[in-house]
Amino acid sequence: MEEKIIQVIEKKISPLLAAHGGSVKFLGVTPEGEVSVQLRGACGSCPASQQTLKYVVEDMLKAEIPEVKSVQAVSGVSDELIEEAYKILGKDKRG
Repeated sequence: MEEKIIQVIEKKISPLLAAHGGSVKFLGVTPEGEVSVQLRGACGSCPASQQTLKYVVEDMLKAEIPEVKSVQAVSGVSDELIEEAYKILGKDKRG
């Protein structure tokens, strides 16, 4: 199921979000069909991010993959943002 989810995200969901300056990263799926993602870019800080999660990400995944039961967003700082911060600060992330 994981491979199917990644394909739907890459081929159908990501292009829609990219048109608005956002993206989504697949984090994992439980055996019960609960998918975890991280909304990034403009989608990560958008006031409508919960609607995007429900009506774009979750609905599209459920339509394509009936085993998907729900989608939840995991918030936090992306790895890319952390890397960029280290570059700006001129520090090595190892200390």
